[in-house]
Amino acid sequence: MIALGGVIGTGLFLGSGYTIHEAGPGGAVVAYTARSVFPEFY
Repeated sequence: MIALGGVIGTGLFLGSGYTIHEAGPGGAVVAYTARSVFPEFY
């Protein structure tokens, strides 16, 4: 369970870096907010 949490955390960290690089900090906040509010559409 700890290893699984570590892998998910690392993937989220690396994915966040790519998103912030492409969209900027405001775009990343909007993207993650939209993803968390409407999870069934993605």
